[in-house]
Amino acid sequence: MSKNQEFFEEKFNLTYPEFTRLILSKHPKLTSLELKLCAYLKFNLNSNEICELTNQKIRTVENRRYRLRKKLCLDREQNLTSYLITI
Repeated sequence: MSKNQEFFEEKFNLTYPEFTRLILSKHPKLTSLELKLCAYLKFNLNSNEICELTNQKIRTVENRRYRLRKKLCLDREQNLTSYLITI
């Protein structure tokens, strides 16, 4: 794990200590990678910013966002980031 990712996780856990428990209570089948993506999105990071943090290609992040939307059963009209921010 890179220093940026470690720093992000530390800041995230201090800012939203209950988030992981709350999202897993609503969506218990989320994987650890999906939980990390949820954390990035809850911090309102866009795909490019997530790419920089995770050293992934933009297409990879976009695919993960798409699969996460499906797993969370969100309607097309629902914004993924907005949904996660409300949790």
